[in-house]
Amino acid sequence: MAGGNRKIHLHPNSNTNGFDKRPENIGNGRKKGVRNRSTVIKELLEQTSKMPEDILKLFNETFPDLPEKTLIEYAMTYRQIIKALHDGDTNAYKALMDSAYGAPKQEFDGNFGAKIEGITFVDD
Repeated sequence: MAGGNRKIHLHPNSNTNGFDKRPENIGNGRKKGVRNRSTVIKELLEQTSKMPEDILKLFNETFPDLPEKTLIEYAMTYRQIIKALHDGDTNAYKALMDSAYGAPKQEFDGNFGAKIEGITFVDD
């Protein structure tokens, strides 16, 4: 269709700019006082918990000075360390290293003629 006078038909529920009005039955978002999920999880991780005897025994093999009561966040970190050390779990190792030092950036500048410690890359 080229040019011409076109009529725009607005929906009866739309305002003057053509967008539908917000229906009345939609809520106004999160209710006042309801905490975000990450806030709730952080609060739970900051709680002190008495570890079960079998888990405490497992942890004490690697961490002999570990108290019977500890923060849940610490207990979960201890478990990751044990998985990395004893089980050889590379995902646990990566999670610990990324948490401690940040995830490594993977960058490539595309410079194929560069020298790296005595090695020269050449284009074919």
